[in-house]
Amino acid sequence: HGGPLINHKWDGLEAAEWLLSLYRTFPWSDQEESGISNRMAVHIACSVTAVARHLFLGKAPFFFYHSNLEGSGKGALVRAALLPVFRKAGPDDIDLADTKELRNVLNTKAGCGASFVWAEELPENWTLNDRQLARWATTETWPFRPMGQNKEMCNADITKMLTVIASNRMTVDRNLQRRVLHADLFPHQEAKERKLPEGTQMLDSAFFADERNLDKLL
Repeated sequence: HGGPLINHKWDGLEAAEWLLSLYRTFPWSDQEESGISNRMAVHIACSVTAVARHLFLGKAPFFFYHSNLEGSGKGALVRAALLPVFRKAGPDDIDLADTKELRNVLNTKAGCGASFVWAEELPENWTLNDRQLARWATTETWPFRPMGQNKEMCNADITKMLTVIASNRMTVDRNLQRRVLHADLFPHQEAKERKLPEGTQMLDSAFFADERNLDKLL
């Protein structure tokens, strides 16, 4: 499904240590001194879901990358989860506050059989409570009318669709909360003031442009 052949063979412990070296420097909200974090585990779960979505039944939860400050690394983490599999992955132009626009985007995603929805840069201090998203999170088929055509409604199978939301200072209402896994980041300084350990591998555009890095992530 657009993913490359996995040709990087590692011992399991060696691979886990490499992943930890990439992710332990992110400001996870519940991070321990050892660098271990349940929120980091949610991010790993998002990555595994992208790789192995067709190996398990039922709907996947929404993955919500949330931070109190800009520049915390949300976008880099989402790219690290999606790019190794899909290679060409970027955020969708979605305004979740615009119900009609949201519906059009979801219809387009369902109609073309897309593998994921990725929304980011949403209004700050806003509560995500859209009924369409709640239905998107639970239903296996999505009714839509093909754009530009006056045909009967079609039903698209969205069981395998992966949905990722990244935003700053946003809350999720009770109806959506039980369908969301949170990968929360909580930096105490702005990005320009943050000091990272020497030798930290930055997940920047140069990192993602190197196919060898994407193969290793996969």
